[in-house]
Amino acid sequence: MTDSKLRLPDPVTTRQMTAGRLLRFIYASIIVGLGLFLGWQLVKPLLYTQSAGSVVAPYYVVSTPFTARIVDLSVESGQTVQEGEVVATVRSPEIDALRANLLASVAEQVNKEADLRVSC
Repeated sequence: MTDSKLRLPDPVTTRQMTAGRLLRFIYASIIVGLGLFLGWQLVKPLLYTQSAGSVVAPYYVVSTPFTARIVDLSVESGQTVQEGEVVATVRSPEIDALRANLLASVAEQVNKEADLRVSC
């Protein structure tokens, strides 16, 4: 038999070639990943501005005629709102006190009317 037919692949060479392919793949993956990361870092400021600034737009002051605390904020910063849309829900201790006084006055009036009916 001839030498060419009996040649078996050398296990050491085969292992080195396989390891070499794996290392080249890992190296190429790291280089491509690093390139993508650096590319993203260069493009990101163009897409997402991260600097301080202000928006020139119509400025509206929203206020209440009484002291109030915001209970629920229905919109987020930068969101567009339409006329008549609820922006925030407020609660005021002053309004609660007025409401309690009104209910007490109504209850007192009802009691007086009931007393008048009984005495007649």
